[in-house]
Amino acid sequence: MKTVLLADDHALVRAGLASLIDTTEDLLIIGEAANGEDAVRLAVDLLPDVVVMDLSMPVMDGGTAIRLLLHTRPWMRVVVLTSNYDEERIGEAVAAGAVGYVLKDADPDRVLDAIRAACG
Repeated sequence: MKTVLLADDHALVRAGLASLIDTTEDLLIIGEAANGEDAVRLAVDLLPDVVVMDLSMPVMDGGTAIRLLLHTRPWMRVVVLTSNYDEERIGEAVAAGAVGYVLKDADPDRVLDAIRAACG
């Protein structure tokens, strides 16, 4: 079973993702964060197989969180989950080490496929 950390500042989005992932037999949520700083801390402590990271969060944005996290844990996998296709911000996240991205309005199966692909 592959482990997942969710990082999004909207509780409803986290709850929806958690419910979606709970329907699978191969993915397990091991933590949730409402800002980038907590996402980095939890990822370092919990060592998930993949972090699903929003780019727009308070305290620390997702791009900064990705850079910090992958500086200390370069093997960790991060998938960006974002509401807007902003080529520059997504490009920065991928340059920082994110292995992919998916839009929040994507089909639920597409979201699961992105998480699974990141897990390898």
